[in-house]
Amino acid sequence: MGQDVVPIVDVKEADPVPADTSALAWQEIVEELRGIEGASADQIMAAAGWQRHTVRGFLSVRSSKGGQKIATATREDGVRMYSAK
Repeated sequence: MGQDVVPIVDVKEADPVPADTSALAWQEIVEELRGIEGASADQIMAAAGWQRHTVRGFLSVRSSKGGQKIATATREDGVRMYSAK
């Protein structure tokens, strides 16, 4: 007793699931990576709304399984930049 009762919601009445934004995020990231300077982890995080560990995982998978060559370079200010080749 004293437990909250959770109502059963019919799937037809539930709010629609938002559109998957992963493809859009991927496209934005690839465009940034192909830019002249590339993109920093902070720029990718802002574009995709991801956390840093997700960005690193994405870059790792893209370079190992995605067939995309990802180059890294460190700018003079110490920021690591990623670029697609």
